[in-house]
Order: sequence, then structure tokens, then C-alpha cells
Amino acid sequence: MKTMNKWRRWSEKELNLLKDLYPHSSWPVILKKIKRSKQNIKAKANCLNMIRLGKKFEMTPEIQEIIDGLVIGDGNLSLVPSKTKGTGMLMIQQRQDRVSWLIVLKQELKKHSIEYSPLYFCNDGIHNSVTLRTHCYINFKNQYYRWYPNKIKRLPDDLQFTDKILAYWYMGDGSLMKNGTNKGNKIMHFVIKLATLNFSKEENQLLIKKLNEKYGYRFRLSHDHKWGKKYYSIGLRYEKDIIAFLQRTIRFKVKCFDYKWRYLDYMLSHKPSKEHCRWTKEDEIILKEKYSTQSYEIPELLKRYTKRQIYVKAQHMGLLLTEEKRKERKGFPGRTRQHPTDCKCATCRTSRGEYRGKNNPHYGKVPWNKGLHGEEYLKHFN
Repeated sequence: MKTMNKWRRWSEKELNLLKDLYPHSSWPVILKKIKRSKQNIKAKANCLNMIRLGKKFEMTPEIQEIIDGLVIGDGNLSLVPSKTKGTGMLMIQQRQDRVSWLIVLKQELKKHSIEYSPLYFCNDGIHNSVTLRTHCYINFKNQYYRWYPNKIKRLPDDLQFTDKILAYWYMGDGSLMKNGTNKGNKIMHFVIKLATLNFSKEENQLLIKKLNEKYGYRFRLSHDHKWGKKYYSIGLRYEKDIIAFLQRTIRFKVKCFDYKWRYLDYMLSHKPSKEHCRWTKEDEIILKEKYSTQSYEIPELLKRYTKRQIYVKAQHMGLLLTEEKRKERKGFPGRTRQHPTDCKCATCRTSRGEYRGKNNPHYGKVPWNKGLHGEEYLKHFN
């Protein structure tokens, strides 16, 4: 009759494995290699006065990519103090409609023997979120001090970008937005933004330098004011760079993030024509004649150009008003520039000093917010 596995004697090989694995390895790894019950292993470790100092996993380049891609975006690392030595854990929170991404991350972690807690769903009516937390590991403590020196999130000096890091960053904390439409050619323009709110201006400039040197993308720095503070982000505006970025990261796409690649086919099939960017001499003459006096007519006369292109062209031609020219002009610089020079509306007449206050024959009879101009204003009294 065979003896039960519970009372089987420990061999020297099993004892050596126990001494090597018990302090730092996770339970799935210990049970797989020693092939005994968890209770039996704990009892033998207590007899040998062995203490678990914190779990460890093998830090491979693949795991490093996952950690860096998550932490530079929406993920975060935290310290967990214990009786012996502190450990850390990785956590990421997303909306509930993105739960499929967290399931993919669980599968990635499981491949590398990293344990995790069950997904936590929060349904309070305001933040319908789902959270993924790993178990505590010493490796995450080391990563915490790498990303959070002095308990403040900073960009590590040894951060090396890969395609997977870019894809995880874009899925976690990036966006693809429409940036207007050219009315003449009906061509949409897009912008990719990567949120870097936790980093300073110098760190954002270092990020841009690293990305531009490795991939040749022309990232730009932009800022915004939120909650009374100034925050920075980086973005791509050139269509060639946006297409190259989306094509590079699409192989890591998760189904719930399809909308972040939805315009890729459009950009590949609807390339803007070169004609709408070239200015003809006739268009330049129209712009020069109308810009200073009747600028409100320009969008109708020059339909195949965007407002931005018209403004940039006027800037290159020296048509923009300087501060000295604005002071020399009489009346209201914002409103009279859009009206004809001989406009007979109440605002323009008053700005020219023709009549003021009670000297106005129509004082108190017509509200000023009617916005009547020229002949329409005179017909009101006939």
C-alpha cells in the first residue's frame, strides 16, 4: 500500500527548492515545482524557521514593457508596507465598457506567473469603473521608486520606448480628435493627443525629444488650464505622422478601443489634394483688397481655403494689424472692421462721432441690439 503524499519524507532536492523558492516566489510557482500541498509546505517552512520576505517574479523585457506602458498612462504603482520588507502592487482603473482590455492584461500577467485580485466593479452612478490590482511583489516596489522618487511621479531616465509601450499609452491615456474640416474639399483633419499631465514642461520636452529621435514623429507641446493649474500634453498634427503612429500600434489594439483607430482607413483613402494649399495671384489680390476693410466677405470669396490658412497667408503678406495701427484707427477695432466704411448703423455712426446720446434723432426709439445696417436701418423708420 502506497503512503499518502502528506506523510512522504522530504528529499534533499525538495528542501533546496523550498529554501530557494519560499522567501520570494509566488505560490503557483512553489506548488508547481515542489508538487506538495500548500499546507504541507507551510508546515515544513515553519519547522525550518523560514519567513516569506515578499514575492518576486522574473523581470523580463515583456513585463517591463507592460509596466512602462501602463504607468506612463492611466496605471499607477503603490507601496504596501509589511512586517518584514515593503512590497508594491500595480493597479489600473478603466470604464466598465473597457473591461475587455483588463481581461487581456490579466492573461498577459498570468503568462509571467503574476497573481492578481478579482476585478472590482464600482457602480455608484457617477464612476462606473472597473479596477485591476495585482498581488504584492518586491519587483513593483523597485518600479515604484523608479517612477515615483520622493513620492512624486517623474519620467525615468532609462525609459526606452517600444511599439507596445506606445500602444498601451495611447489606449490608456490617448485620444484621436477631429480638428476641423476644409469646406471646399470636405477633408477632415485630425490630431492625436497623449496626456502627460503629471510631468513638468522639461520632462515633456524630453519625451518629445526621445520620440522624435527614435521614430521621426513631429510631436508638439501644448498646454491647458484645469482646476486652476497649468497642465501639459503632447500631440501629433501632421497627417503622415498620425498615419504612421496608428499603423505602428494597430497590432496591439483591443476591441474596446476600435474607435481610436476608426479614422485610419479614411486618412489612407481620402488624401488631401495639393491645389487647396497653393495660393494663386488672383486669390492673393482678393485677400489684400478685402482683409483690412471687408474681411467678413473673405470666407465666401475664398471658399477652398480654411480660416486658418487665410490667417496664416495674411500674416505672411503683412496684412495683420499691429498694435500701433490699431491705436491709429478710430472707433471700435473689432466691429467697424467687419462693417463697410460708410455703414449707417447706430454703432458705426456713434463710433464716427456723427451723433451721440440725446442728440441722436432716434434716441430711445430702436433697441441697439437689432443689428440693422445701411438701408435696412433707414427703412425701419419709413
